[in-house]
Amino acid sequence: METNKFYINEEGITDVGIWKKAFAYTLSLLKNDKSIERIVFYFSKKEKIEVWFDKKENKKFIDSLWLGMQNTKNNNVIFCARTAQTYTKDNCYNDIIISMGCISSILKDIDKYKTAKYVIAVPWQLCLINEWIKEYNVQILE
Repeated sequence: METNKFYINEEGITDVGIWKKAFAYTLSLLKNDKSIERIVFYFSKKEKIEVWFDKKENKKFIDSLWLGMQNTKNNNVIFCARTAQTYTKDNCYNDIIISMGCISSILKDIDKYKTAKYVIAVPWQLCLINEWIKEYNVQILE
């Protein structure tokens, strides 16, 4: 299965609007593709989640993401967080992966997984994903 790849053409992961844009697009994919079983927030390392979500204010939410949360309103799709190390253990889903601040080498690895149907890259800096964009002809998320 070929992975459909997108990226947000903006920088600065501390801008909540950027990852909300990625999530809104994810929900539109979910609505149109009934084969999706899971939405994965993908981080290079477990500690990186704290860049996106304040640990003190969102501890329960963060813990739930690592365990996986099922959303019955969206066809029982599971929302979860994974890292490069933990994602490789999962191999039975059709996933939308929202890559949170990952670099080109990590994004290239994601493409090797048969479970990744869509990848949406939310970059820390665009220069860190340029190689991936050029090599894989990735589409800009409008």
